[in-house]
Amino acid sequence: MNFSTLKTFVLLAQNGSFSKTARTLHLSQPAVSHQIKLLEEEMKQALVERKGRITQLTTAGQLLLPYAQRILSLLAESKTALSELEDEGRKLSIGAGTTTIIFRLPDLIQNFKARFPKVELVIKAGSSKEVTELVLNGSLDLGLITTPAPPGALKSLPLYEDEILLIAPVSWPQSQTPLPLRELEKQPLILFPRGSGFRDFIELFFRTHGLHPKVVLELDSMEGIKQMIRIGMGLSFLPQVAVAKEIYAEELISLPLAEADGLYRTTHLIASPDKFWTTMMTEFTTLLKAKFGPAATGQTGH
Repeated sequence: MNFSTLKTFVLLAQNGSFSKTARTLHLSQPAVSHQIKLLEEEMKQALVERKGRITQLTTAGQLLLPYAQRILSLLAESKTALSELEDEGRKLSIGAGTTTIIFRLPDLIQNFKARFPKVELVIKAGSSKEVTELVLNGSLDLGLITTPAPPGALKSLPLYEDEILLIAPVSWPQSQTPLPLRELEKQPLILFPRGSGFRDFIELFFRTHGLHPKVVLELDSMEGIKQMIRIGMGLSFLPQVAVAKEIYAEELISLPLAEADGLYRTTHLIASPDKFWTTMMTEFTTLLKAKFGPAATGQTGH
């Protein structure tokens, strides 16, 4: 016996018609008849009898009906209880860089928590390398990284691009003329420490253009770097999203660069190909795609 057979029996008892039951269940009439026959064979009793176009329950069928209804009701109740238990025990862990967490995720996290208030959402801040390792070893469900993942090791979905700007203090001489790249070598630079993903990204830009920068300060703090720029310690490369407010308030300025295309850095969503794709992973990914949809391509493989 299976639940679908009991459901067919109960529907047939309610509407008294094989054809109507078949239409309701989107089955053929012979398929409905076959299910009832299997149930009768298992119960070793005739459960229905046809009188013209009307189908009625036999005495055995009338006896079985309330039990079948109770079984189906208990099944629905158990599904609801399990769903509530799952909500209580659900957990989603995500890793991302500090910049991503601060400037890209707050609205999305708020939306997620509003939809799934019982789900424990854990956010781990770390470099792209750290997040990648945690996703690979199964410690995190999802990761948001800005450096390429190991080829073939992870499922990766590009989400959006951040423009990287050369930022200067407002005391910098205002000019519409882009700064020549060689002039950049003469300027004091404030950068993230060596080994960080963002520093690697900037170093690649320097190598590509044969530049040898003059780094006067290394800080592992976005706000710290912005403060050092404000007081005239030097220039820095920072994501546009992280300095938009300061540029709008005229606390910092962006310098255009000559002889170089715009700098853009792509953020990818990553997941282990071996990890079971939970409902919460799917829901969070759906929110990410809705927020950053125009830039998203490819599949996450779940």
